[in-house]
Order: sequence, then C-alpha cells, then structure tokens
Amino acid sequence: MSLQYSSIAFFALVCTLGGGIGLSPAADAGVHPLLAELSRGWELLEAGNQEATVGFVDRSLSAMAGAAKAEARTMTGFARKGKEFDSPKVNAAGTLSYIRARALERAGKRTEWLAALRQVWTDYPFCQAWDPQGWFWKPGQAAKKEGYVEIIAGAVRDRTLNESPFPAAEDALDYPQMSIALAAVVSQTLERGDHAGLEYLARRMQEMKLRFPDGGGALTVFFTASGGAAGPQQEESAWELARERIAAWQQAFPDSPVPRVAEAHRLIQKAWHVRGSGFADKVKPEAWPVFKELISKAGEVLDQSPRTCPEWYEERLTVARALDATAAEQSKLFEEGWKAFPGYLPLLNAMTISKLPRWGGQPGDALKFARQMEKTMGAKGYALVMNEVWSYERESILEERGFDSVLYRKGLIDLMDEHRGSLSLIHRILVIALSLKDEVLAKEAFRRAGEKYHPTYWTNSDDYLGSRNHALEKP
Repeated sequence: MSLQYSSIAFFALVCTLGGGIGLSPAADAGVHPLLAELSRGWELLEAGNQEATVGFVDRSLSAMAGAAKAEARTMTGFARKGKEFDSPKVNAAGTLSYIRARALERAGKRTEWLAALRQVWTDYPFCQAWDPQGWFWKPGQAAKKEGYVEIIAGAVRDRTLNESPFPAAEDALDYPQMSIALAAVVSQTLERGDHAGLEYLARRMQEMKLRFPDGGGALTVFFTASGGAAGPQQEESAWELARERIAAWQQAFPDSPVPRVAEAHRLIQKAWHVRGSGFADKVKPEAWPVFKELISKAGEVLDQSPRTCPEWYEERLTVARALDATAAEQSKLFEEGWKAFPGYLPLLNAMTISKLPRWGGQPGDALKFARQMEKTMGAKGYALVMNEVWSYERESILEERGFDSVLYRKGLIDLMDEHRGSLSLIHRILVIALSLKDEVLAKEAFRRAGEKYHPTYWTNSDDYLGSRNHALEKP
C-alpha cells in the first residue's frame, strides 16, 4: 500500500474538525467587533437556530464581504506562522461563510449547503480560524473535505457514481482533501453497516479505474479505510471492531472479493503495528511470531478469494515479501496482476519496494525493474519506479550505479504532461527536483506551477515564491 495514501486514509479515520471563534481574544481593539460577530455566529449555530444563523451571517457579510474578498484575492497562500491575525477581515468573512454553510447543512438544504461550501474555498481559500484550544484551522480546507464527502456519499446513496467526483484541475486545497474525504465516506459506510453501498463503491471505482488528478489510484484509499483500525492508538479493541465489521460485510456478500481483501489489509496492517516500522534488527524477538502469524492469515484469506480485484495482487505481493518469498515468486505475482490490471500503480509500487535491499532485494534490482517498465511504458515507467525508490532513498539514488537522471527527468515531465491539471503532482516533482539538485527539472516545474503554491509541500507562499524567483533568475 502506498505510504502516501495509507497515511492520508488513516488520518481521515481519526481526525476531527476543531471548532472555534475564528479570531484570537488577544487581537487588538480594532478587531473586537469582528470577534464579537464570530462569537455570535457560533452561538446561534450551536443553539440550533439555523434560520437565525444564516440571517445573521448574511447581514454581517454584507458589511465586510467586499473588502474581505478584495484582500483575499491578493493572498497567494496561508499566512506564515505568527502572521495569521494580519488578515482579520478575510479570516472573519471566511469563518462566517463556513458557519453559514454548517447552518444550511443542519437545515437539510443540500443544494444551498454545497453552494455555501464552495463559496468558502472560492472567495476565502486562505482564511484561518483560531480554535480556543490553541491552534489555527482552515475553513477552506474543511469546506473542501465536507464538499467531497457529501458528493461521494450522495453518489453512493443514490447509486449515481457515473463520473469522477474529483476535478480535472486541482487548486491548492484539493489535495489531500480528496483522499481524506473518500476515506471518510468508506469508513462511515462501513460503520453504518451499509455493505451494499461498499460493494457498489468498490465496483464502480474499479470499473471506472477511478484516479485522483495526479494519477494516484482511488481504490487503494478504499481498502486502507475499510481495512484499517480506527483510533489514534490502534488499540486491540479497535482492531477487533474492524474485524467484526468486515466479518459482517463478508457474511452479507460471501462471494465478493472486496471484504476479503479488506480483511487481508487489516491483518497486514495489524502485523506491521505489532512488528513496528524499524529495521529488522530493532524488532523485539517476541513480535516476530505474531507478525508472521498475522501475515500468514492474510495470505490464507486472499488465497480463498477470487483474483478479480486489482488490490488483491498488491496485498498478496505484500504478503509474499513479508514471508520472504523468492524474487521469482514475487515477479510471477506482479506479472499476473499487471497483465490482468495494467496500469494499477499501487501494484507497481509494491513490486518496486520488493526490489529494494532493505526489503530483500539486491543492489541494482530496482534500477533493472525501472528499465523493465521503461520498455513497456516509456520514460514514464522509469520515472514511476524511481519515484517509489526516491521516497525511500531520497538523493542517495544519485549514487546508484546506472541511474539515468536525464531519463528520470524526461519521465517526470511526461507525467506532468499527462496530468496537467494536478497542482500537487507538479509540487511533488518540484520537491524531487530540488532534492536531486536538478535545476532543469526544477525550472520546468516552477514554470508550470506559476505563482500557485501548495501548502502540503511549502511552509508558506513567501518561501515558495522566493525559491521560484531565485530558480527562474538563474541563467
């Protein structure tokens, strides 16, 4: 399972949105009127008076929205730490707009609610709200997540998932909210016991080959969410609750491979939780037997399931690697899966991991595999393999004998061409370029991103724009 999407999906299962009044009580006297309006907005919302909340917010926004929107249009990103209170009108207007959206949701006005959420991230994308517990949260990101959750959940509920719920072109707030939202829908659907809904969602995602704008597979997020144990501590009770929910799902759909793959994923995740993420020589001796037993059980579950789901192959390859299967056995699994489900990137990533020395591969195996994928996919195939290698090895890949930096660069540019609408992919490639000190690739990525920074990859927009200007000024 790709680390990127595993982390996102787990985060979606355990995080909760902080409430707040939007501005700090320590703000200067000129801000106090806005502080009072925000406090009143939250009070009306929590009192359950939805009509009064919407009316109050509309009146408040009528007095400040013009100036707030004008200021918001000049913002290129979230304010840097310590400067969050420097845009009080933007923060107030954005938070009030979010309060309005929540009121419309509670009033059952779905169309108006979705439109109000869109207003938050469109008009005030970089507003921030202060939580009295001591941190800032971002109403635009919250609105994005909630909007995606409702769109996906509505499509599952009405059986209308006929097109991608994700945009052709991302903005700075779409990633990772798309993944978080999908994971939340899967988790909520499983928790409700809507097994038919889970089957529908998994089937449609597989039929559509649903991907995120950066090319990442959505199906892997589905299995991370359905097969993971909720709870920040991953206690035994959480693992058992996940097992019971999946067992009920499997009982309802005994012929489906989907709950079996979800159960296998649960067992694999629990095995790694027991083992720990360190190197083998750091694992406690008593953890190994439990690890092996859980991994073996996952293999048994998968072997009792039809191989009609692409995730089956990724999970089975993960099991094979953990049980020290031979390189030939692992290659056979990959080739069979790649033939059945060509282009399923989580499987490609799993095979790449098997080629790394830290997971049993031999030095140079990953590069050989990259060349193998180049033959079938072109430079893009080489880059996809090396991206996974880079995620583990970072700039040390430059020391690999036979590494082709020019081919890697071409493959990354091809990926940006293929997924032109993905701002997050451009910035991810930009991070790779900077780590490898590839000035040519960095300039190309900076050029494509323009002045649009991404909060996942940059602390603030000033740092991004400074780095961009410095890179593009070089001859």
